[in-house]
Amino acid sequence: MHEFSAAMAILDTVLQVAKENNAKRIIKVVVELGELTYLNPEQVKFGFEILSKDTLADGAEIIFEIIPGKIKCYNCGYIGEINRDELIDHSFISVQMLKCPKCGSSETDIIGGNDSIVRNIEIET
Repeated sequence: MHEFSAAMAILDTVLQVAKENNAKRIIKVVVELGELTYLNPEQVKFGFEILSKDTLADGAEIIFEIIPGKIKCYNCGYIGEINRDELIDHSFISVQMLKCPKCGSSETDIIGGNDSIVRNIEIET
């Protein structure tokens, strides 16, 4: 369950920033969640809520903005979003082998949508 680990990392980041800014309470957290992280936002939210009990983030709203996967094709030069049909059963897909939706080549690199980034934190001081 990597969602729980992701929730822990998000909470650690949020608490560190809150401490650095002398926050009394964390009100809202906005997280950019790449679709290629394969993280379930509801499970991350649940983990965050459990882990944040009795911290400055207890009761904070957590919002996820889903960032689409993006690739670069070395065969035809395509740069853009991935073919979502390849994501239906991600348990058998190596994200290193995403095919170019333009030419079908597997000579691609992921250039977006594989990160989880805390984008904004709203605090009370």
